[in-house]
Amino acid sequence: MLVGSYDNFLYLISNYSGDVKWKRRMGSRLADDPFVSKSQLFLTVSVEDTALSIDLETGKIIEQIELGENKYAMSSPVLTDGSMLVFSIPDAIVAYSNSPCVSK
Repeated sequence: MLVGSYDNFLYLISNYSGDVKWKRRMGSRLADDPFVSKSQLFLTVSVEDTALSIDLETGKIIEQIELGENKYAMSSPVLTDGSMLVFSIPDAIVAYSNSPCVSK
């Protein structure tokens, strides 16, 4: 179970035992619902212009995704059919993929 707290921590809690598997201090509160894909958690924080990719097993940050200077996510990230992660920001969208571009 993933829990975000008012004191800016994110916790992964075992459904079986209730033990805290890991906790991570965030720069602020979660902006929206995180998105889980395979073993990664994608989330945005309310006052940061980056999105984070976090390893679900360890709680460590894998990658920071730049959304643009002073551009904050307006909704939860969405995963497209082509494995592209899309973030809605004011006046635009930001698409992110960790796969290389393929030209045909």
